[in-house]
Amino acid sequence: MFSTDPRIPIKFNEKSGEYSLTVNADIGVMMVYCAFCGNKMTDGSKSVSRREGSCEHLAELSLEPESSVRFRTEEREYWLYGRNSRMVRLFYCPVCGRRLPLHKNDSRFYKKSEAEVAELVKRFRNITTIDLALEQFGPADVQHGRTVDYIYPKGRRTRIGHKRALFYDHLAETVTVVVIEKLDGGLDVKFYPKEKSR
Repeated sequence: MFSTDPRIPIKFNEKSGEYSLTVNADIGVMMVYCAFCGNKMTDGSKSVSRREGSCEHLAELSLEPESSVRFRTEEREYWLYGRNSRMVRLFYCPVCGRRLPLHKNDSRFYKKSEAEVAELVKRFRNITTIDLALEQFGPADVQHGRTVDYIYPKGRRTRIGHKRALFYDHLAETVTVVVIEKLDGGLDVKFYPKEKSR
């Protein structure tokens, strides 16, 4: 899926049938294991333990100049950086297949208040269009315009994205409300943990 996205530094070689990770202009690494599901990607690779743990491969690759592999200190996780600000979290080492530990208790976000979520669900119950959300709650703290992208689950091209998205931070102490106008015109309202101010 990610090899079809020109922003992601993962390439598929049709001739060899292998995937490679472009670390920088000088270094590329053959992907023996999928960095997202951990499955073997080559016939000759051996099964490995799916135990969490650290490996030295990603640590070494992240130290290369202008590396696409980076360790994000806040999350204590490895991520892949591509073009146009595209970032993807790595769940497995693509070289040895080791499952990477994920930072589960992210202190950057509040724990959602159940009372606030219940109140927001009531307030947004009758919101059926994005214009109605703007009329009822005013301008959003952040607004994103149309976004269209393609993913390739199981090799099938699937269009994803939205027409508009409104992010309301000021409506609650612990919750960010996201109002999404979908590509088909439908509406989604989501309640996410609010990021703490720095």
